[in-house]
Amino acid sequence: YLDVSEDAPFTDDTRFDWSVALSTDSEQFVQDFVFNAGFYDDDTGPGADERRFVVSGSNNAGRGSTFPKNPDKDPIAILQSGWYVFQHFFYKNGDEVFGELSIYSEDCLERVGNWTLGPAQIGGTGPVLLPGQLGFVRYGWFVQNELPSELLVLADQLLVFP
Repeated sequence: YLDVSEDAPFTDDTRFDWSVALSTDSEQFVQDFVFNAGFYDDDTGPGADERRFVVSGSNNAGRGSTFPKNPDKDPIAILQSGWYVFQHFFYKNGDEVFGELSIYSEDCLERVGNWTLGPAQIGGTGPVLLPGQLGFVRYGWFVQNELPSELLVLADQLLVFP
């Protein structure tokens, strides 16, 4: 649940990063695909002068290597409190594997944000991952969570399609 109300206990530039990583069929780390999010009530970036969460997608996590409002990452502002679905979808396009990160409204009828990352590289900087090398989702976790316990996660679900 993302709370942007006046009662929300967050201070400006309070962040969280939600990452899902892939592995090869031989269990070698491939790459992280990360939602970089932060609560803001300042006058810069998307939704300026509003209490909001700003979210972007990247292959990095952590305060030292990401910034949710980075204009090069097409950030979006979430201005309404509510439940949101954060989805990672991996697919092949020719001889390459891509990750699509999407945010949907609670009823999944409106996509409020979308980022396509890739092609996936083995080790994050190595050779491009070929679809035949794709093994499995290595992990999904909050790499960084500066929010108090008010960040509510309803479910984490892995769906695999042949």
